[in-house]
Amino acid sequence: MRREKPVGHREVPAFFYLCGIQTVPMVLADKKSIMLKVVLRIVIYGLIMVMLNQLMFIDAGQQGQEMKFMESTFTEWTQQLILLIMTAIFAHCSFHFTSFQCLSVLLAGMSAIGLVREFNNFFNSQIFDGAWQLLALVVLFITAVLIRKYQRFFWDDLKDFQGTLSFGFMLAGFLTTFIFSRLFGRTVFWEALMEERYFRSVKNAAEEGVELLGYGLLLVATVEYFLLARSKNKQGDGISP
Repeated sequence: MRREKPVGHREVPAFFYLCGIQTVPMVLADKKSIMLKVVLRIVIYGLIMVMLNQLMFIDAGQQGQEMKFMESTFTEWTQQLILLIMTAIFAHCSFHFTSFQCLSVLLAGMSAIGLVREFNNFFNSQIFDGAWQLLALVVLFITAVLIRKYQRFFWDDLKDFQGTLSFGFMLAGFLTTFIFSRLFGRTVFWEALMEERYFRSVKNAAEEGVELLGYGLLLVATVEYFLLARSKNKQGDGISP
């Protein structure tokens, strides 16, 4: 059952709500405390974007056009690391927080499947061809079993989650990574743009850069999700399994 919000909490202005600050005690809701949280988000998330850009700059310095932005690069490794971090955080939330429990299981499963997909070449070459699909199906099955356990809470979780800062970042990251970057990286587009001056490394850099930006947004969304789930859990707004 859903629990009522503790007495002594109130909604903060819309600007701060968009920054993930939803309810705070009246006594502590001073301007300095709220502004500090906003500034910290801008600084930390800005540094993440700078770091991601710097990693692409390192990959751009690789010798030889054929070596730029291929499989074994800092860009690819960072994408895999972000998926691993996302899987770990969502799994932690599903086991330790009653808030968004069903949603946490779903997001952990999706992140894990994405991570398996990133290692498809490794699994296919080191185990057997098609191994990554089999492993992804195993993860999908486990996720489905766990979701079924908490399915009665799914729609309530989604209703609460869809208006949060984390949801906005997650939606933007998903659309950027899995839709826009794929369309933006089409060879036919870059051949039409560059004509006889077409270089595959330029096309790869553009596609991987947009994809990495999307993963960066997903990482920010995951951090915000953790903070939100932990906050709701402490306030007693979670669900009872």
